Amino acid sequence: MRMLIHLFIAALFLAVAPYQVQAQDLTKDEKKYWKDQAKEYKRNPAALKELVEEAEQARKQKREMELKLTQLEADRISNENQINQMQQEISDLNSRLIAAQNAIQQLNEEKAAMAPRGPDMSGLVFRVQIGAYGKTNIPANLDQENDNMDLETEGGLQKILIGHYRSYQDADQLKTHMQKIGVKDAWVVPYRDGVRITLAEAGIEVN
Repeated sequence: MRMLIHLFIAALFLAVAPYQVQAQDLTKDEKKYWKDQAKEYKRNPAALKELVEEAEQARKQKREMELKLTQLEADRISNENQINQMQQEISDLNSRLIAAQNAIQQLNEEKAAMAPRGPDMSGLVFRVQIGAYGKTNIPANLDQENDNMDLETEGGLQKILIGHYRSYQDADQLKTHMQKIGVKDAWVVPYRDGVRITLAEAGIEVN
């Protein structure tokens, strides 16, 4: 009997607890309803026991949900920290990429500045000399880069050279064309690594 009384008191506490603050505001009908409920639970201990167990289960579920909510909040903060860290890493990578691109551009500019100007004279090259003059010289400022014409001065003579060929036959065709249009002194001149040599040294036999 004492057990039933305890269960009854617990049930009343669980049922009335949400309304404790406003208990003084219950209407006459509400008071009558809860008195009838108390009597019903007194007559039916099994229903009271079920009510107590349901209340305990609800409290347990509430605690579990609160724990899950706390864990979710912790996960959210952790994810935000990871996102901020990744954004910082991306920013650092972008800065390093820009620095690398600037370095590459600078190296390309330095390489271009150091590159030899004019035609590539490495190896065996054939050119066509179209004149050698001692008094009537072409002004040096007319010898522009990559204009396919170069001026050389040797022994007081200014030599005018045109063309740039790896094949003697190609240079010889240019020489023949220049002779046809009136440049009678045109002839093929070989170079090895930028140094002027003879046709015989270039391995060319000319009749």
